[in-house]
Amino acid sequence: MSIKKLDPNVDFTLNILEKGDPNVIVEEGEFFTLEIKKLFDTSVLKSLGYDLDNLIGFVLHKNELPTSVGQRLGFFNTFLNEIIHRAIYKMKLNELAELSFEVNPDLFEESFAFTNKHHSENIVHLDLKFQLRVTNVEKKKPHECLIYKLDESQLFNLCLEHKADANELFKRSHIYTAFKRYHKSMSYLIIANQLINDKIRQKEENEMRSFEQLICISFVLQT
Repeated sequence: MSIKKLDPNVDFTLNILEKGDPNVIVEEGEFFTLEIKKLFDTSVLKSLGYDLDNLIGFVLHKNELPTSVGQRLGFFNTFLNEIIHRAIYKMKLNELAELSFEVNPDLFEESFAFTNKHHSENIVHLDLKFQLRVTNVEKKKPHECLIYKLDESQLFNLCLEHKADANELFKRSHIYTAFKRYHKSMSYLIIANQLINDKIRQKEENEMRSFEQLICISFVLQT
C-alpha cells in the first residue's frame, strides 16, 4: 500500500492487490490501456448535480464489468482523471490495485455539472474508490519518456502539446484543468531552459580549461 500527496486538498491511497510485471512500468508520456471499475455509489454525486463520466473524462460501463480506456500518462482532462494518472504513474503491467481518496466536491468545476451545481451548507467529502489494472503499456526508449533525458527540442515539443491542450480546455471553461496543463507546459519549458544554460556553462568551463592549458604549455615552453 502506498499513500501519495496529490494536492493540499486530496490524498490518495493505492492498495496493490495483485503484483504485475516489474520489468514494464508506466512512465510519464507513455500510452497505456487501463481497466477501471468504480467501487462506490454515485448517488451522492448525482444529488449534487454531477455525472461521474463527466468528472473522469470518459464513459464507464453501467454494469460491474471494468471499462477499458486508452490514455497517455500525464495528459488528463479532468481533476479526477489527474488523480487516476498520478496513481498509475510507476504502476506495473497487469498490476491490480484499488485507488481510494476523499475529495470535497467543491473542487469540481461548474462546467462538469449536468445540472445546476448544488452547494451544501455543510462541508461534504466524498469517499471515492476505483479498481485499476494496467493491461498494456507502449514502452518508449528511455530518452523519450524520462524528462531529464530529453533534449531541448523534445521538451519544447511536449511544452507545445500541453499548451495546445490547455488552450482547448480553457475555451471550454475548464479553468482548473487548463491551469494545471499550462503549469505542466511551463515545467517542460523550465527544464529545457536549464539544459540550455547547463550546456552554455559546460562550454564556457571547457573553453576556460583549454585556455588554462594553453597558458601552462606556453609557460613551460618559455622556461
